[in-house]
Amino acid sequence: MKKITKVLVLVTVALLFSYNKSKAQEIYVNARLSVPARYEEFERHHPPRPTERHVWIAGEWVVHGGQYVYDPGHWGVPPRGYRVWVRGRWIKRTYQPGYKWLNGHWE
Repeated sequence: MKKITKVLVLVTVALLFSYNKSKAQEIYVNARLSVPARYEEFERHHPPRPTERHVWIAGEWVVHGGQYVYDPGHWGVPPRGYRVWVRGRWIKRTYQPGYKWLNGHWE
C-alpha cells in the first residue's frame, strides 16, 4: 500500500510540474510600434527614385539580435521574376492560438 501511495504522489507532482511548464511557455504581447520620430519625415517624403526599375520598400519593424529594430524605408530593385514589395504584417496562426509576424517580401 505504501508503494502505491508513493507512486501516486510522484505522478501527481510530475503532472503539476508539466502543467506549470506548459503554461510558462505561453507569451502574449500587446504592442503598438510606430515609426520613430527621426524617420517620420523620411518615410513621408522619401528621396527620388534612382531608376524606373526601383520600387519603394517602406520602413518596418524587424527582429534583429532578439529585439525589434526599425528598418527605415529605401529604394530596392526587385529580383528577377518579382515586381511588387508586400509589407510585413501579422497573420493569424492556423493550428495555434494567436498571430505570427510575416516579414515583408517580394511577390
